[in-house]
Amino acid sequence: MVFGSSESLFRIAAIASVSGCLTGCKIHIVEQSPAPAVTGPGQFSVVEREQRVEHAPHRVWWSEFQNQELGVFINQSLENNWSIAQAAARMREAQSEQQRAKAAPLPAIDLRGGFKGDIKGIGTEVESSWELRRGVSLTWEIDLWNRLGSAIDATEFEAQARAADHEAVRLLVSAEVARSYYDAVEQQHLLKILSNQLETNRTLRELTELRFDQAGASAVDVFQQRQQLEATHEQVTIAKGFIRVAENRLDVLRGNASDGADSVTQSSFPKLSAAPTVGVPANLLVRRPDLRALQLQLVSEDYRIAEAIADRLPRVGIGASLEYAESALTGDLIRTAVADAVQPLIDWGERKAEVERRRAVFDEQLARFTEAYLVAIEEVENLIYLGRRQQDRLSSLIHQRDLSSRTLEEARNRYSNGLTDYLPVLDSVQTLQRIERQVIAQQRGLIENRIALHLAIGGSLKDS
Repeated sequence: MVFGSSESLFRIAAIASVSGCLTGCKIHIVEQSPAPAVTGPGQFSVVEREQRVEHAPHRVWWSEFQNQELGVFINQSLENNWSIAQAAARMREAQSEQQRAKAAPLPAIDLRGGFKGDIKGIGTEVESSWELRRGVSLTWEIDLWNRLGSAIDATEFEAQARAADHEAVRLLVSAEVARSYYDAVEQQHLLKILSNQLETNRTLRELTELRFDQAGASAVDVFQQRQQLEATHEQVTIAKGFIRVAENRLDVLRGNASDGADSVTQSSFPKLSAAPTVGVPANLLVRRPDLRALQLQLVSEDYRIAEAIADRLPRVGIGASLEYAESALTGDLIRTAVADAVQPLIDWGERKAEVERRRAVFDEQLARFTEAYLVAIEEVENLIYLGRRQQDRLSSLIHQRDLSSRTLEEARNRYSNGLTDYLPVLDSVQTLQRIERQVIAQQRGLIENRIALHLAIGGSLKDS
């Protein structure tokens, strides 16, 4: 209906007031904190009393390693890493989309202007007329079924999900920096051990060559020891290559191009304390940003269902305009007010299909959220159990190293006294040096397990 008088604006306002009583009518209830489709256990099966002890929960997760250099590297990556920058851009994009959605329910006011000219007649009998219009117009959709409100809520939770994704990327990058850092530390530590092994192998080579000159050893003994020395040189070359790879990775993680320079100065592993508290499985939904992101995305998809349902219902809108029309003869002020309602009649199932599509997207998101939750529980269970087994293996390797050292000492004494050939010495050297390298690898494995555990339980990125 169209009203030509100023009273029409008051009529429209009255309609809007009555409709406002119905604005925001919710036709679909959205769960604000949805749970996974599968209920998790009450506690982790592998958690024992010592795992329930709290270890500085207010500190950043890498503070456990008590390594200031590592902390500097992680902070640099959190500020300069390009993966984090991409996640931050996605977060700002979602926030902008939220602001755009918030503007949709508000009245739209536009400036309008136009020119119209007519020429009639033939030859000398020509008549012309013109009209110039300029003014403002207002349009406003009354959100009777909360369609626009649902879209706003959907974008709000989408923005929160992107913020949680940003936090998840920051956590992943911090863990990647720690891994690369301790990869470099492992190889630096290995180079120290290899230096000692080279010295041992040179001494044994000189001993076999001396005994060969004295007819107390065979040429085979000399060649075997020379081969052992060369194999140790090979390990040095490999270790240096791995150091360069780890250093290059650290450069990129901190947002820089690889410069070929060594930045890691440490060459020893920290002494690990007891495993951090893991709480109960349900805590993962709060502590892990990736799970929070999936949960928030699920809420957003639920609001999209409400938006699609509301789109099948009538829409009510009002509009008004104020224009000044000027022609060659007159100038008039034209006032117009409009109120209308639109009810979808025949759309061949398009809107219904959109509702079903949104429900399918929601079900997919729920399945993804549930699977991620179960995998998170699995990760914590595995890491705690494997951490204990790795510690047991390290203790065994250290004991083997001590026994191998004593075996080598005894074999060398017997060989020096001519009581045996060189084969027991060579075998003892190879065994001891292999175990020494395994000890380093196992120590690095424990560090990796601890990094992964902090990642699995959602370690803190800031002191609180």
